[in-house]
Amino acid sequence: MRKFAFVLFLLVNFPAWASISGQLKSTTDVYPHNFGPPTQTVVPYVSLELNDKYKISRNTRAQWKLYALTNTVSKYSPEKFYGDIPEALVEMRRGTGKLKLGINTLNWGVVDVSSPSDVVNTQAIFHPLRTSKQGAPMVDVSFGPETFNLNLVYIPVQRAPVLPSKDSRWLPRELLIDEKVAELNNNSIIFPKTIEYEYTKMDTQSHALNHNAGAKLSSHIGSWDLQVVHFQGAAPSPKIKPLIRTFFNDLISPVPLTQVNYRIRTTGFGFVWAREKWIWRGESAYSHTISEDPYLPPWSWQSVLEAETNIDLGSSTLTVVMLGYYTQNPKEADNNIGSAYRIFDRTAVLAGRWAYSENLTIMLSGLWETQTNGLFAMGSFDYKLSDHLKWGLTWRNFSAQKPGLLKTYAKDSHGSMELTYFF
Repeated sequence: MRKFAFVLFLLVNFPAWASISGQLKSTTDVYPHNFGPPTQTVVPYVSLELNDKYKISRNTRAQWKLYALTNTVSKYSPEKFYGDIPEALVEMRRGTGKLKLGINTLNWGVVDVSSPSDVVNTQAIFHPLRTSKQGAPMVDVSFGPETFNLNLVYIPVQRAPVLPSKDSRWLPRELLIDEKVAELNNNSIIFPKTIEYEYTKMDTQSHALNHNAGAKLSSHIGSWDLQVVHFQGAAPSPKIKPLIRTFFNDLISPVPLTQVNYRIRTTGFGFVWAREKWIWRGESAYSHTISEDPYLPPWSWQSVLEAETNIDLGSSTLTVVMLGYYTQNPKEADNNIGSAYRIFDRTAVLAGRWAYSENLTIMLSGLWETQTNGLFAMGSFDYKLSDHLKWGLTWRNFSAQKPGLLKTYAKDSHGSMELTYFF
């Protein structure tokens, strides 16, 4: 907290920082359900973003972005203090060619919420609703006009994905799915009231973090945007391998967790079709696991279709987004945080953003996961207090009828209050 207070002091008092923009955000999550130690029911986060851009010459520019976050009640890394450099690069242009050198984050997806083609950068996952891409050192080259553009990317050393601290509520504190172990114990493992965890040394397979590379072909023709992508590198989310130990039938806690970083090869297709009233987006991507570990998913094929439209409500506008996801994956989903993307296996999403006035925005969204009859619902509002200050309230609710990720998160339903200062 002292570090963030010091940075804020500099921003307010030193004119030399005037060209730098960013935001300072305070978010406090309040959970009605108490798991007991080591978790907390009130979790305050403070985050800071700083960024700037420079014009070096007519054809050369530079830009950078810093990101820092602290969970002020966590006793363990990485949430106690997490820092990243999402961008620190130089961009050079000549004709229709462009070269970017340095640290960067890329989005190769075209749909909102969750994109199967967006696999270039690894993720920092603190819970399913608080994830961020990590910057990676890369060479990013593109050639050609909008009608036919080729983008090539090479990442010599990728960042390892980041998982929540071991005192996080978002590690499964009451339910751990491991059917083989349960069978060995005659399905009668006795769980403690709250499961605790500890992380072991990472297992990085097939040199997953080295020599990541990919290509994207994109085309803009009239009202259509088309793209084909291919990328080979580290999976954005790792697999978590728990070591289940029992004494007779009692589960021994803390449970060791091994983060498995593995290499995948992803090929995908995407489109955007802009009509007068509707925008249609679609993606389909096939991922093949190169690492040969039977614990890992051997392959997956995910497709998603999205429709977006604006509805006039008097002097205000309601933006409505609808998505449908369909995934084929031969592996059953576990309920560990690294598998949060499996929420979108067979899922429908409906979201609305109502710009009620210049200062007030209301947002409602719902996600229905068909395989476990799981539901995630969220309602929130943001109110602009001034040009530099905004606050908001949010309620997020998880529920499900069958075991899985959403049922695991059911007792993580919570409310949030957020205050954001822009500069």
